[in-house]
Amino acid sequence: MPTYTANIRLQDALEQDYVLLNRELKQRSFRLFSIIHEEPDRPETLYFRRENTFIHEVASDLVIAAKKTGKPFSFTIEKEKEN
Repeated sequence: MPTYTANIRLQDALEQDYVLLNRELKQRSFRLFSIIHEEPDRPETLYFRRENTFIHEVASDLVIAAKKTGKPFSFTIEKEKEN
């Protein structure tokens, strides 16, 4: 079963925006992996999802969840190589 790692950043977001994002992503089978604070006002969150699905479905779920925050966002997705 493939594992996807998603890195998502909300622009001009408050803590409550990330709380909402986290809740929305949990509803879509994502699990929080870590929060990166390389830039103090621009944290990035890493999520993972292990599911037998296609990457475009993972991307679609990320977009739906991020749009719920009402903030501009960017993300990347990596699919781990299966053995």
